[in-house]
This record gives sequence, structure tokens and C-alpha cells, in this order.
Amino acid sequence: MAQANRHLQDLVTPSLYRNITIPGKEGPDIELQQAGARLIRTLSERPSLAVLVREIENAPSILPIGPLETIWAEGANTSEPDEESSGRGAHTRTQLCRVPLDVMRSCVNLQSLSVVEAGSYLYFVDQCQWLNFLLDPSTRLKSLKFHVNTEGQVNEGMWNYFFGSILDIQVSLEHLECPISNRKAGFEEGHMETWVPNLRVLGGDHLGPFRALLSNKRSIEKLVVHSIPMEDISSLFAERLEAVDTVTEIIYWEPEEDQVVDFPALFGTMPSLRTFRGEMWLDFSTEDDFLQELLKAFALTPHLTEFEIEDSSYPLADFFDVAQVDISAGIALEEADFLRDQAAWLRRYSKICPELRSFRFPGGKRWARISDQWILQARFSRNNGGPLVLWGL
Repeated sequence: MAQANRHLQDLVTPSLYRNITIPGKEGPDIELQQAGARLIRTLSERPSLAVLVREIENAPSILPIGPLETIWAEGANTSEPDEESSGRGAHTRTQLCRVPLDVMRSCVNLQSLSVVEAGSYLYFVDQCQWLNFLLDPSTRLKSLKFHVNTEGQVNEGMWNYFFGSILDIQVSLEHLECPISNRKAGFEEGHMETWVPNLRVLGGDHLGPFRALLSNKRSIEKLVVHSIPMEDISSLFAERLEAVDTVTEIIYWEPEEDQVVDFPALFGTMPSLRTFRGEMWLDFSTEDDFLQELLKAFALTPHLTEFEIEDSSYPLADFFDVAQVDISAGIALEEADFLRDQAAWLRRYSKICPELRSFRFPGGKRWARISDQWILQARFSRNNGGPLVLWGL
């Protein structure tokens, strides 16, 4: 029995440690820091697990000495010796502070890292400097996402220098979401051109990363834009049309109200665009006004295949669901008229964008084009036998 359990553990363990999501909330969260410290302790105690790790999500931006001491004290009280207990034992504070950096350097197969803010990033030069493993040439990431706040901080220049040093080393990156400061970039343009030559996905929550890295030296295919006014990002794209020409997908999220939404201006800079997904406040008198505006935008993106938009001004509800109605009795007349109106818009869009195959209206209804017929997709319960396709025109 023990041998069978060991065999099962050997089979399961690689999959458990291949993709790791550290539990905890974003923001100044001591629980996230402690969860990160617990992972570091586990990998320190069992070095063979470190080589299994391919992806770490939701990692804290700092690992202060306090949470590390707490978690190491727990381990000293509860762990039992085994043949792979090299990381156990008493540590001085200085020794303990080096453990996260040493552990991360031992994750030689790590390819993806996502960092969130757990305390102020300003202290990255203090504490245990665990992110310095990114400055080691033996670390070769393909994806790096930093979701930390740098705006309005006095050390923006220092952060930019640190992040620029990372990009000097991490030349294999294909996906990068980063908080390069707008105001204190401090990079020479010729120097920036040498960074991330294989970059395919670029994201950020202000203009800094796009100003620094969006150029015709890179064939960027996807942009992830958070919390940047559409008119600002459109203006930047208009200045760099050649660089944006390779972009086929954009994810756009703007949580603030009273922002100018101008899809023709945005789409006019992206002639190769095939996929748009976004969430924002739509400040239009009627939905028809917005849909009419899309006709102008779609005329500028003839290769568009997918468009999804969520209007944050709608009341909170599950808009992916269509009302649970008795299919045998037919759809209510007012619902049928509403759907016919949507189908009419889709036929107009199809003439402009003949490759359009998927469309989600601001209210939540999602349509798919199958064999030149637009089909409304509804998420009915499979338990009661409800269909996934509700309406076709």
C-alpha cells in the first residue's frame, strides 16, 4: 500500500507544481506575503520540486522578513525529517533573507511569472530582494506580468532602472505586462530597441510601456490595455501606425466613468485587427447610437472576426444568460422583436466585415455566425436539457 501511494504521489506531484497560483488577494495583503513565503519554504525544503515549476501566478511584489520568519517558525514546529530536508534548520535573519532569491534561482524551468502588489513596491530594494532572480541570465522567462502601482511614487526612476535591468537580461520574453513610469522613463531610445526582440503580447496600465516598447522593431500581435483613456491610447497608436500594423488582438478595460469612447479613432489605427474584447462605460444616449458608431469603426477593420463589449453602466446582472423561457411556448413577442433588431445590426456588420464570426452586444447577448447564419448563444442549464442555441436569423 505504501508503495502504491508513493507511486501515485510521484505521478501527481509534477502536475501540482507545474502551474502554481499563490492564494491571496491583491493589495497590501499580509496573507499573500505569507502564502508566498510558504511556497518558498516548501521549495527550499524539497529542491526537487523547484525544477518542476513552469508558472507562478499571483506572486507578491515583496517578501518581507516578518512573514518569512513566521512561516519558517511554523515549519520548524510541524515538519518531520526526510531525505530531502536541505532547507530546514535555524537561519539568521541575513541567511533567511537570501532563501527566496536562492530558491527562485533553482526554478530553472520557470517560464511565466505574474506579480501583484502586496505592500508597496518601493521596498523592493530593501527586505529580501527576492525579485532580483530576474536579473540572473540563467532565468529565461517567456511571460512576465507586473500588476503593481507605480504612479505618483517618489521612486519611479529607481523602479524604471530596475525594470530596465530586467529587460536587459530577459531577452526571451514573448508576453510582457509592465508598469514603466510615464514621467521618469530615463531610457535611451536606442537602448530600448534592444529589449524583448521576440515580444508578441504587450500590456500596461498607463502609456509608459507602450511608449517604450511599441515600435516597428517588434512584431507585436496582441495588446492588453488597462485603465488608459481610449483617446490617449488612440493618439499614441496614431503616432506609431507602422508598429501597430501587426496587432491582431486588443483587450481593453477602462473602469472610469465619463471617458471618451471613440471606436473609429481607435480602429482607424489598427487595420489588421481581428479580435476586440473590452469593458468600459459607454456614454451613449441609446444603444442604437453606439451600434451606429460601430459601423464607422468596422469599416476601418475589414478583417475583424470577433467583437465583445461589456458596458459597465448596465445594472449588475448575469448578462450572459438569456431569460429562462419555455422554448415550446416560443419566445415572448417583445424579446423576439429585440432579437430581430440585433440580427439586423449583425447583417449590416457582416457586409462591412465579411469575416466577422462572433459578436457580443453591450447588454450581454452573444451571437455566433455559423454557415452565414447568426445564432444567438444562451447559457441554459444542461441539467434540465435546455439548448445552448436559442435563436437564429
